[in-house]
Amino acid sequence: MYRGLGLVAELGNVTPLGDFGHGLGIFSANASYSFGARNGSRRTIPFVTGGYSVKFRDDEDSGSGVNVGAGIHYWGSSRLGVRVEFRDHHFFKGILNSYGVKLGFVFR
Repeated sequence: MYRGLGLVAELGNVTPLGDFGHGLGIFSANASYSFGARNGSRRTIPFVTGGYSVKFRDDEDSGSGVNVGAGIHYWGSSRLGVRVEFRDHHFFKGILNSYGVKLGFVFR
């Protein structure tokens, strides 16, 4: 958005292998900062992110929390890249921590 700052909204599902009917939905709204994002010649750009999370499930196992994360964007071309991120969600109800590694595509 502005000088490396960004806004991110995500919707995901954490599901045990072999038991897809008992997944936990997670929504996150975050701010992020990319280091060196203004330098368009860099192929690898590290970033940090953090914000609000909410978990939900059919059996009313819901609750609010926070999340923090860090990772890198690797730009294979001027418009398309790969994102690798580690994220920790901490939920206050039931004191649940959910760690995860994500891999995705990024566009600019």
